[in-house]
Amino acid sequence: MRQKSKMKLLFASAEIYPYAKTGGLADVAQAL
Repeated sequence: MRQKSKMKLLFASAEIYPYAKTGGLADVAQAL
């Protein structure tokens, strides 16, 4: 039987609110 392992997730963004914001991507990255 296989053991269940936890999923690892990495979310990377080119914009980081409030340091670098030119579009809506920073807002989405902040919300996540």
